[in-house]
Amino acid sequence: MKRIIWVIIGLLPRGLASRAVRLSGFLGLMLLASSAFAQNAPTNLKVTWTSPTEISLSWTAPSDDGNGAIDGYDILRCQEGQSPCTLAYLVWRNVSSGAWYSDSAVTAGTKYRYAVRSTRLGTPSAESNHVVGVAAFVPKPTNLRVTQRSGTRIDLAWDAPTDTTHGAVDGYNILRCEEGNTACTPLWIHWQSGTGYADTAVTSGTTYRYAVQATRSGVPSPWSNQVTAATVALWVEDIRSDRALFTL
Repeated sequence: MKRIIWVIIGLLPRGLASRAVRLSGFLGLMLLASSAFAQNAPTNLKVTWTSPTEISLSWTAPSDDGNGAIDGYDILRCQEGQSPCTLAYLVWRNVSSGAWYSDSAVTAGTKYRYAVRSTRLGTPSAESNHVVGVAAFVPKPTNLRVTQRSGTRIDLAWDAPTDTTHGAVDGYNILRCEEGNTACTPLWIHWQSGTGYADTAVTSGTTYRYAVQATRSGVPSPWSNQVTAATVALWVEDIRSDRALFTL
């Protein structure tokens, strides 16, 4: 840009050229100021939760561009199905509040498109990637059950959700905790596409609690029913003394 400006100045008469030199200095300052206020865009925008009354988002803060810290984020939204679905400013969020936002101004069953921009002194970045979320629960699996167990394995099965109003589910989160702990809250251990799971990361003689979530585009459903199962204790005996030495 600067090279183009100086080429143009070189083609002007002397009087106009001197004025253009002063003007070019001003333009240079404007270009410098513009580059100082510009910043990188947020990345990895995704929908983390949906319900009939809320769509939650998260994203990764932009990398440091060397021109100072950003001060916030613009959340942009439009309603899918409208022609066109043109993203418009929804709200500004201070950077100290974190790289996430929960949109509660939604209508149940409606699909929305989102993007996020970082801001510095009121100047926005380019838009992040776009994501789409539906203001509805992802339907949950049902009839979670234990189908087989041994000293080294617990097998689970469940029924896929039948409600595909907003699209079919694409997989399942398996959640587990160990019974007997102060707070046995099942936590994620595995994701898969099928409706059965063999848990081999177990200890003999231990009781576990399980739940399953369906997922659609990374968004989880509420939990299924919970089940508990204990691995079977396997005994190794000393034949000579007829007493157990240890369990497996």
